[in-house]
Amino acid sequence: MNPVIVYQMGKVGSSTLKKSLEENNIPALHIHRFFFTDLERPMKLKLLPHKLKNRSTFNKFLKGEKVKIITFYRDPLSRNISSFFQNLDVYFKRSELKNLDYSILEERFNKAHKIHNTPNNWFDLEFNKRLGINIFNFPFEKEKGYSIINKDNIQVFLCVTDKINHLEKELGGFLEIQDFKLNNSNIGDKKWYKDLYKEFKNKYKPTHQMLDKLYDSNIIKHFYNKEEIFDMKKPWL
Repeated sequence: MNPVIVYQMGKVGSSTLKKSLEENNIPALHIHRFFFTDLERPMKLKLLPHKLKNRSTFNKFLKGEKVKIITFYRDPLSRNISSFFQNLDVYFKRSELKNLDYSILEERFNKAHKIHNTPNNWFDLEFNKRLGINIFNFPFEKEKGYSIINKDNIQVFLCVTDKINHLEKELGGFLEIQDFKLNNSNIGDKKWYKDLYKEFKNKYKPTHQMLDKLYDSNIIKHFYNKEEIFDMKKPWL
């Protein structure tokens, strides 16, 4: 069985996919970023061994005769909130984590510009930069919610997270696995911050500037039609 690279921005469903691949005995590399970011640099020494190992494995897999890569795109604001909560220990000191409330979280989240930039720039700064694959050069099947890109020895399964549970057959075909099933994991509603997370999602009202940035971008228009974008944006208005 050829190894699979799960290469996608954080909080779009990669943990669920990696767990499902493991259950089918498929060797997989799970990586969010090949390159270091400004957010990671303060933790460089801590992350360096893991990062170098992943980069080495990534480069090794790319030399294979046939390389399968899976990458997702998710509703950007929902992704950003999930990413923020997943990384609370980055944005707050350990002593501060015990006393978090909505107002504190809202203020810090609004200033987390790197998180808010990720949905719009990840494919350029990571995917295209490392693989030489510009997704805008390939049509995306919006109605189906996925497309397959072929370039040289690389085959990419590109899809939107909200439709992945309806694409098990297609993903199984891509992986050459019969009766492939996804096993959901890493759900924020089940974590230690679940009450704060739920309150935040219910209360948060983004600025018009943020909404325009996330829901009027070229990247989201590549994956969704106008009606779908409006439906994603509407709950935040």
